[in-house]
Amino acid sequence: MTNLFRRNSLYYRSGVEVYWSSMLGISELLLNGTTAIYDMETTYHTDSCFWAMAQTGIRGFEGKAMIDREQPGVDVPKAMIQPTDVAFSESVELFHKWDGRDDGRIRYCFAPRYAPTRTTELLKMTADFSAKYGAYVHTHSAETEEEERISIERTGMREVEYYDSIGLINPRTVLAHCVHWNEREIDIMTKRGCHVCHCPGANLYLSSGIALIPKMLARGINVSIGADGSDNNNLSNFVEMRLAAYIQKGYHRDPVIPPSAKQVFEMATLGGARALGLENQIGSIEVGKRADIVILDLRKPHSWPNEEQVSSKDNIYTRIVYSAISSDVVMTMVDGRVLMRDR
Repeated sequence: MTNLFRRNSLYYRSGVEVYWSSMLGISELLLNGTTAIYDMETTYHTDSCFWAMAQTGIRGFEGKAMIDREQPGVDVPKAMIQPTDVAFSESVELFHKWDGRDDGRIRYCFAPRYAPTRTTELLKMTADFSAKYGAYVHTHSAETEEEERISIERTGMREVEYYDSIGLINPRTVLAHCVHWNEREIDIMTKRGCHVCHCPGANLYLSSGIALIPKMLARGINVSIGADGSDNNNLSNFVEMRLAAYIQKGYHRDPVIPPSAKQVFEMATLGGARALGLENQIGSIEVGKRADIVILDLRKPHSWPNEEQVSSKDNIYTRIVYSAISSDVVMTMVDGRVLMRDR
């Protein structure tokens, strides 16, 4: 499975603390069957996060959080805010140092934080670098109505329109949350092939709202699943899958509205792989793909009955999405290497 969002909130503590917090987060991810991540890290000591990735064997993209602007009405610690050229140049250095390490298992993504805390200059520099070098980009979009309001006040455009004007809405970019979009923003995303990371747990925890996932899926937008662990206190794909399936039913009062269990499972696997640009390498078990494999034990009381008809090709998605929990994962393998076995 692919968990596209595990943000580390220790922005300016020591490298040792960041390293061990990363090791703790990765341990939780491997125990719940996450094989790949797309991760916004710290402002400082991002190397420590990469060393944790290198040592544990997990796959994914990480990027230093780039913040070069204060947010109105929010007390952002001064230590988190850097001059634009410093934030960008440090990211470039990390890109050249880490992108493609360990036979491509470790990648770098540029990670400007979210709209109220970045300047247009920083975003343009990121977009230009991404276009020239094929670098991936990860940021937020419309997690709250406040974000959209600030974007309109500063730029005269809603967030996706603003990102598009800079050149950031393309297949190399993953936008997290995407709760308060309008039809125009969905149109732009559909046209450009940009990816969405749906974080239902964090959106509910912060009372941000409910993303328009059925509309996005109907328009062919690739949607993946993320936890945004610092905002909802867990990194479990199983929790996020279940929430993604439940909340649309309750919000729309329609028990069969998308996403179905099968669609949610795909969002957590192939959807994540597509967002990473790795759908030809991971996301499904196929000949020629890398062996990123998770094994579940569904013989426990909460996941029964286990009769043949219940475990059919169609019903297995229902059992995994609605019944399985993280402790059902008995093995997590990345690139043919077993990283967790028997808990």
